[in-house]
Amino acid sequence: MNIQRNESFRRTDKSLCLTFILYNEGKTIGEAIKAFHYEGKPIYDYLVIGIDNKTDDNTLEEVKKYCPDSNIFFFDFDDDFGGSRNKALKEVEKLEGVFH
Repeated sequence: MNIQRNESFRRTDKSLCLTFILYNEGKTIGEAIKAFHYEGKPIYDYLVIGIDNKTDDNTLEEVKKYCPDSNIFFFDFDDDFGGSRNKALKEVEKLEGVFH
């Protein structure tokens, strides 16, 4: 995955990574993403979005509409939220300068 850093809203030398794990969230993801904007600019440095391979609505299109620079990956949920979260954290580990 090509990880992109958002440089439009720099607060400090610290980075904020926002991570979403989604399944059929086309109706709500736009508002969720907009909630992390201030005066039209994102307040996060990185946005990592995991979309379940079984998603069958317009989630991907909505993510691209509201945040075309997001780092998107696809995964199999397998009824395991913890496993899905760990997959998202593996993507976050690829970010430059992110430690946890």
